[in-house]
Amino acid sequence: MKSTTKTVLIALFIFSTNFIIAQGVAINSDGSNADGSAMLDIK
Repeated sequence: MKSTTKTVLIALFIFSTNFIIAQGVAINSDGSNADGSAMLDIK
């Protein structure tokens, strides 16, 4: 039981860090994607 809980927690940590790293926010009127190196891309 402990190893299952540990495995699930490790998997959740790995998946949550992927979502945090892959975030970019764009504020624009033409619907273009944010630049990959910008935290906030305003056009």
